Amino acid sequence: MEKKDMQKFLDTYLKKWNETYKTQSKEMQASLILMKLMTKTGKLSREVARAFGLVSRKHLEKPSKLDSELAGVIIYTKLLAKSLNIDIDEALASKMKRMEENINKKDYEAQGDMEDQAGCGCRE
Repeated sequence: MEKKDMQKFLDTYLKKWNETYKTQSKEMQASLILMKLMTKTGKLSREVARAFGLVSRKHLEKPSKLDSELAGVIIYTKLLAKSLNIDIDEALASKMKRMEENINKKDYEAQGDMEDQAGCGCRE
């Protein structure tokens, strides 16, 4: 998908979003989108856990496609950025640069991150 197509979609979706939720302020709009993003992220998290057998699926529950769930997270992230007037491309470039700098530091230990995640309770 081209960037202009994504921007057109986001503009149209935000307009419809505002009509549907009758959002009075930018703050409320951002809050509502953030709540939707959190819901989408939670669903993606469950589907990833289920894909690896970490969590069982409830009886009669239909599986979701991981690609669809991930796309939803990306779309709502872009909608949130747009509602907050954040240039997501600039933000991504800046974050990637900082991450690359961290990776290149001699004292960077990827194992520390893995140890922190080991106690996350994902198997409960």
